[in-house]
Amino acid sequence: SSACDIDISFTGLVSVGFGSHLQIWRDVFSGDRPKKPYMTEEYPGRSVTSLRFRPTEDVLGVGHSDGFESIIVPGAGLANIDTWAANPYETSKQRKEREV
Repeated sequence: SSACDIDISFTGLVSVGFGSHLQIWRDVFSGDRPKKPYMTEEYPGRSVTSLRFRPTEDVLGVGHSDGFESIIVPGAGLANIDTWAANPYETSKQRKEREV
């Protein structure tokens, strides 16, 4: 069957939904054609209708004929530093200069 939806994560993982199947492929854009999917998921008795990666998280939303599910996909999201500091890599010298 043909793909009903495709989505690409910020890190280049490609999710493909077709029929009751979901496949996630890694290194699709690297030049070498991957031999097998990075991950697969089956939804017996349901058909996959939509796929969307969360931009900064390792989560893929999967819409199907019975509703919606989220699955964890390691490596799909960009690393995001969640901090109140303006520069989390600030050296002590930079901190002293800023405080002056």
